[in-house]
Amino acid sequence: MGTDVAGGFDPSILNVIQNASIASKVIALQWNANELRKPGYSGRKFSVATLLYLATLGGAHVCGLEKSIGSFEVGKSFDALFVRVSPDAGNPGLWPPCEDEAEKDEAEEEKALRGLLERFLFCGDDRNILKVYVEGKLIGGKDFLIPQ
Repeated sequence: MGTDVAGGFDPSILNVIQNASIASKVIALQWNANELRKPGYSGRKFSVATLLYLATLGGAHVCGLEKSIGSFEVGKSFDALFVRVSPDAGNPGLWPPCEDEAEKDEAEEEKALRGLLERFLFCGDDRNILKVYVEGKLIGGKDFLIPQ
């Protein structure tokens, strides 16, 4: 999955992720139950974890670049988005549901973070992207100021 080198038809990785999710769901609807017993992705909709992998390390692997990009491992190029998913980001589609602010245990925190990731992948847009880093350099986002 990607937005360049013919990996996708949209420059937004979020749109590419959303389209891949929709396509996987349509294909999954067309498979019968006997085919689902086979290992692999055939006939199954992509999970959020799979979509994130395909958009990051999976795309790097396909291009033979997994040793230099695709994850936050030490020694790899730092390519990342810094996002805000709170109401002050200006995207009402991402506002978190009203929740009790009581302390959460680790499992509840992880579930909440996974939920925010899913909401960002499917409802996020440029209003939520504060910073864009490529090769460790800040190159865009809402917080980016062009040097004068």
